[in-house]
Amino acid sequence: MFRKLTLLTAVALIASTVTVQQMFGKGKSSNRFVDTDDYKKGEYDKGVIEDYSNLVEGDGVEWVYVAPGIHLADYKVKVGTFKNKSDVTSNSMMKSFEQTLSESLERKGSKGAKGTLSAEGAVYWAERSSQGKRWIPYAGGHLAQAGVGAEVILRDAKGDIVAEFRHSGREGDRLESAAEEVADDIAGYISDH
Repeated sequence: MFRKLTLLTAVALIASTVTVQQMFGKGKSSNRFVDTDDYKKGEYDKGVIEDYSNLVEGDGVEWVYVAPGIHLADYKVKVGTFKNKSDVTSNSMMKSFEQTLSESLERKGSKGAKGTLSAEGAVYWAERSSQGKRWIPYAGGHLAQAGVGAEVILRDAKGDIVAEFRHSGREGDRLESAAEEVADDIAGYISDH
């Protein structure tokens, strides 16, 4: 009797959670970038990705696409030069991003059992830290930090796209710190998937 009651209670709790999520809009959101309000309204900065329709929420990164059958951790990744398409000019930010991505992939990555992929991309958004934002209620501490957003495309030896990333982050008072965090997150995804 106790087991049946516990099972019924668990089922009722799950059902009520789903209902509450639906009432407040949670659970209805899509996990695709093209279904976001920012995309639909055109309120996003573009990097190097031409078609955003394949991007889905990632594990540790905001948006990602990996071609079917590709296990990124089986490949070595050679990092090329990235473009700065943001409104902020900072050679040190770009150097930090490229260097951190390369070093993180080397440290976390595979031996390249299935070959080498080449990485290209762009920083599409950058924002210097702002002490004035620290006073924004609830989110000020986060929004006051420097921020960087990047898009990365991985290509195989034939030049075909096997993965795309769109990820941003905020960290510290320096653009370089934010660039390093974003690069580390992307490298982490590659080495884990």
